[in-house]
Amino acid sequence: MMRAFDYEREPEKLLTPEVVKLLTEMHEYKGKQSFLLSLRGGDLVAMRDTARRESAEEERISGKNREERYLACLDRIREHFNEIPVTPEAIASLHAELCRGEEGAGQYKKTDNVITEIDHWGKPRVRFYPMAAARTREAMDALCASFAGALDAGVYDPLMLIPVFVVDFLSIHPFKDGNGKVSRLLQTLLLYQAGYYVNAYVSMEKLIGNSRERYFQALQYSSIFWNDGTNNYEPFVLYFLDILGDGCREFEIRTHYLYGEKKSKPQRVREVVDRCPGAVTKRDIMEQCPDIARVTVERALTAMVKEGYIEKTGGGPKTAYIRRRQT
Repeated sequence: MMRAFDYEREPEKLLTPEVVKLLTEMHEYKGKQSFLLSLRGGDLVAMRDTARRESAEEERISGKNREERYLACLDRIREHFNEIPVTPEAIASLHAELCRGEEGAGQYKKTDNVITEIDHWGKPRVRFYPMAAARTREAMDALCASFAGALDAGVYDPLMLIPVFVVDFLSIHPFKDGNGKVSRLLQTLLLYQAGYYVNAYVSMEKLIGNSRERYFQALQYSSIFWNDGTNNYEPFVLYFLDILGDGCREFEIRTHYLYGEKKSKPQRVREVVDRCPGAVTKRDIMEQCPDIARVTVERALTAMVKEGYIEKTGGGPKTAYIRRRQT
């Protein structure tokens, strides 16, 4: 008997105080989007280009030239998200574009696969047994139908349904390769369709990459007993909402400095240094202030070094700056 997908009842178990609190915060940030997106086009383009580059860099695979194809998928989603249904065919199309020219592109796995990890002794061990290959097509049809039905019903917040969908998709693991990347593309698509556009301006891929251990731990906890249909989705839902909140706050901070306070560029560089608890690099500053030219950042840092406000450490690509303790 194939595992069932019940998106009309399963999310009810997730209405815990912690989840509700994070959902409330996300609704507040969503309400601010109209103002934040009203900034000058040039400012937003610079921010978008930075997020686009960071997303591609985070998804780069050694030995596989998927960076440009991942960008093409992101651009397609950003420009046409309202025209892309969450169906097995649309998901297979994304996989085909991502893995174009590779064996199995756009096709479901033909043999059973397993998800492994390296233990403390450096040996691989099985972490999870995904859906059997023979059941994959049936499972994907059922998953997408149940998810779409729950969205149409409008009973539950899409932000509760999206992370559950991601866990289920990754637990099915429908393709031989590229499932993780497709899941992040689907996450972006579903957030856009729910009215959250943060990934266009702050790389969610980078935020996930920077919290990789938490990501895999939350996914692992939420997939325990998945094959039996008795798993607990809450760990991954909490992780997802927390990371989305980080992205929304970062977007607000960046747009605040671009538009809200009219501060000089050297002042904004100084405030980035102040916000960082440890060492900060030129790249860190330029990622948070994409409209500020490298030469301006360098001049501001040089001035702060001469002032004694920060000290320079390392050299070459390892150069960083640390704020001096003020007495």
